[in-house]
Amino acid sequence: GDLVTPEIDGTRKYHQLQKGDAAFFLSHKYHNVLPITEGKRMVLVVELWSGPERVCPHRCWSRGVCQRKVGENSNNTAGAVAAAAEN
Repeated sequence: GDLVTPEIDGTRKYHQLQKGDAAFFLSHKYHNVLPITEGKRMVLVVELWSGPERVCPHRCWSRGVCQRKVGENSNNTAGAVAAAAEN
């Protein structure tokens, strides 16, 4: 049940965690997990935020209603900055 993250160079990185291990990463980083082959996976998700509440499902920098559409590439920093400037 490896944790898999796509990397900037287009490859995938496989993080092999052992029983009792924990993984911490920015919540907007794309990720997935492979099926476990034995035992039971237990997950604890914690989000820590600082600053004003974000209402955008893309977690961009906008404050208020985001102009971006669901499914739009959330890694588009220029788009996120432009949307924030409008709000």
